[in-house]
Amino acid sequence: MLTRMEKSPSAVFYEKELAERFPNEFEQAKREKLLRHVETSLDGGSYALGRSRPLTVVSVGGKFEAFDDEDPEFDPVELALADLARWRLDLEALAKRFQQTNRLTGTPDTLDDRLLFIGGTARDGLALAFLLGLFHEHRSALTHLRALPSSLPSRHDRFVVACPTFTPTPFEQRELESLNIFVVPVNERDPFVLDFLDALQKPVRRVPRVILSDDEEGEFAAGRFKSRLPIHITGRFERRTGNVVEVPGAEVVLTDSPFELFLRLVIALHESEDGFVRRGSMGSGGGLVAEGFYTEESIDQAVSRLRTPFRAALHDVAPTEFIEVRAGCVRLSTHRRYVTWDREELLRHPNKVVRELAQRLLRTTKVGSSGSALASRSS
Repeated sequence: MLTRMEKSPSAVFYEKELAERFPNEFEQAKREKLLRHVETSLDGGSYALGRSRPLTVVSVGGKFEAFDDEDPEFDPVELALADLARWRLDLEALAKRFQQTNRLTGTPDTLDDRLLFIGGTARDGLALAFLLGLFHEHRSALTHLRALPSSLPSRHDRFVVACPTFTPTPFEQRELESLNIFVVPVNERDPFVLDFLDALQKPVRRVPRVILSDDEEGEFAAGRFKSRLPIHITGRFERRTGNVVEVPGAEVVLTDSPFELFLRLVIALHESEDGFVRRGSMGSGGGLVAEGFYTEESIDQAVSRLRTPFRAALHDVAPTEFIEVRAGCVRLSTHRRYVTWDREELLRHPNKVVRELAQRLLRTTKVGSSGSALASRSS
């Protein structure tokens, strides 16, 4: 039933089909009140069981006949009232059954037609949110899941999403887990038991809290910066995914081209008071174009590719405010103190451009000087 609801969340099921194909499960679902009876229309309804397109049902002399409106030569099909009986899965009752089985609490809530909030719990010091995901298309599933951290009204450390058929690729799974989203299958043998062990075993990553001094608060206000998100550039490169950047509660993974642009914007925070750097243009050059950051794509595409991976981690800050474009210039809209990095990892990065940017960053910030706020964690 859940598999069919992935294609159509409002799907209804004929009693005749359920009774013939799943007699025991059907009776059990009725006893547990997981199904709601759909009121039968005695005239002008439709009948679709075993049909490529629905037939129109009319009442004729106390009996029911189904016609194909698009085929005048179609012979009417006689139906009994029992043939028209239909049921719909009660999502709220289903969520409560998930809650009972997995010891969850909270009020079930439909986030949209594809995501149902089942409930939450606290385990091993982590606040876990559980959801049912009904996804019929792979790309749509990823879009819904990436937006999940900003979709729930309360804050959770991890999100466990039970999906009947959707399975992310290893690369997609790595990306989703960086956002603390864990996709788990619905077990056919015992569908109400959710295996969320992976969500508990993933190490908790904590980015250090940053407190600006009075002078730095003045700089933040004068620069009209938008984001106070602490960012740690790990310098870690994972061949199958990309460059790992840590933010509170999540990891953001950037491929090399967006990562190079990101490092350049971090450098700009130390080279000017407001952090802006000229974008330049493909026609006249100058700015970042002259530096070679837009050799394979347009300027707008490059900025968009940098914003997108951060989207789910920004919470109250819009991506266009985080990577800000104004008057032909672009910047990372934060105070330089909110950005730290691992010096040694960046300097031994396999990408030569990244290593050169790291050296420039270190020269600009004079890492190693007394009281430097941006020294490597390991230094």
